[in-house]
Amino acid sequence: MTDKQWQKKVDTINPTPEKEIATTGQVNKVSLLRDVLNARFLERSDVIDGMLTSLISGEPLILIGSPGTAKSALCQAVCQALQGEATELKAELDKLTKLIQKKLVA
Repeated sequence: MTDKQWQKKVDTINPTPEKEIATTGQVNKVSLLRDVLNARFLERSDVIDGMLTSLISGEPLILIGSPGTAKSALCQAVCQALQGEATELKAELDKLTKLIQKKLVA
């Protein structure tokens, strides 16, 4: 691939290279949130990283697991940190969980 072809590909991915994707302050906040969540939810670092990646990328995330594995508590903690309404998220997660369980049983 020539330099021109490579630059064209990069420009397609990031059409405004002068604009930072995230400021240092934003990165520090995400890093701090990650550290706080990891300290509170032991052995859940993979789930925490997935949640934060989902939030940053704007892509959906679904948490599936047995009861008592801290899915709701983790969602509530993230919502509280982001000053959102955890109860609305929990209601949506409950609906989705029931739908998935029906599909798996059927």
